[in-house]
Amino acid sequence: MSINTKNLDELVIRKTLKEMGSKFNSESAVQLLLMTCATESKMGSYLKQGLHKIDDARALARGIYQMEPTTYADVYDRFIWKNVSPYIKNYVCVNPDVDNLIYDLKYATVLARAKYWLVTRELPSATDVESLATYYAIHWYGGNKFADRKNKAIVAYNNYCR
Repeated sequence: MSINTKNLDELVIRKTLKEMGSKFNSESAVQLLLMTCATESKMGSYLKQGLHKIDDARALARGIYQMEPTTYADVYDRFIWKNVSPYIKNYVCVNPDVDNLIYDLKYATVLARAKYWLVTRELPSATDVESLATYYAIHWYGGNKFADRKNKAIVAYNNYCR
């Protein structure tokens, strides 16, 4: 079972980005976050990843965007204290815990948007799925299977978001 894409888009992503402030809120950011969720967790079907089982303490990505603890720590340290509205800063800083990514969709969305915001490249057009997939594959996924991940992102986006 996955999260209803329209609900995630309208009730979580758009509202959260608006609360973060205008520099974070764009149609491109919305579509990139939807693509990330569709690709990483099959639109919320998986909330915690383990290499062999959920709690095997290896490769433990969390939440609908599947953010790993080391990425979470880096984004939290480099972003949260400097760049968001007091409302979001207070919201995120009340209980800073990587496991919040699992059960708090707003928290996960703030951190996911923050990760992309820390990239100095401008976001691609919201309507250019291939460029969004390239951006995702380079800046979220990374690694040496770029072409494979880009193609998976396009397929996932088309399956869940179109």
